[in-house]
Order: sequence, then structure tokens, then C-alpha cells
Amino acid sequence: MHPKNISQDEVCDFLWHLLRHLRGQVIVVWDGASIHDPKSLIGFVRKYPRLHLERLPAYAPQLNPIEAAWHAVKLPMANGRPDDICDLGRAVLKGLGSAGSSQAVLRGCVVQSELPPIVQ
Repeated sequence: MHPKNISQDEVCDFLWHLLRHLRGQVIVVWDGASIHDPKSLIGFVRKYPRLHLERLPAYAPQLNPIEAAWHAVKLPMANGRPDDICDLGRAVLKGLGSAGSSQAVLRGCVVQSELPPIVQ
């Protein structure tokens, strides 16, 4: 979690960590946020040719499984009110932990999308 909007530097750090922890070809599929602009990442991608960046079409949440994942994380927090930003952060981390540790929830996030099935 970041206390502010992330920048291109944080995006590059994230991608570098992915490459450090994953073997073989790495395909990252993400939305059209400006920090995901492939033009500004050209140098980074050239440096790591096993990294492939794919961008979802604009305004296509039905193709983005993260939308369902965020729904799963936020649902337990519905009708709640954190006392401060720290409480909110703890609630989000708890929701992420719950959703991320459930194969059923993660599979459901992909299944509900209109992406072609990769893993059944």
C-alpha cells in the first residue's frame, strides 16, 4: 500500500520484483492508467525482454479480474467506518489477505470476467 498515488518509479520497482521472483516469460495485463503507459516503459521492457506488457482496452472492467478482486476485498468493509487511515489500511490488508488466500475467490475473479479460460 502506498500513502499517495504511485509513480512510474514504483511501477518499475513492482515489475522488477515480479521479474526477480518469477521464472521464464512474464506477461503483465493491466488497465489503461497513465502510470501503465507503455511508451514510458520502453527502456525498462528493452532491458528485460522476457517481460511482456499487455494493456486492456479502455473502459473494459468486464475484462479485468482485479475489479472482482477489489469487490471481494471491499465487501466485508461495507457499512463500516474506519476511525482513521490506519484502520482503513488494516481493513484493506485483512481483505486482501482473505481474498488472496482463497483459491475459490481468485478463480471466481477470473471466471466472472470475459477473459478466455486459461486455467480450469
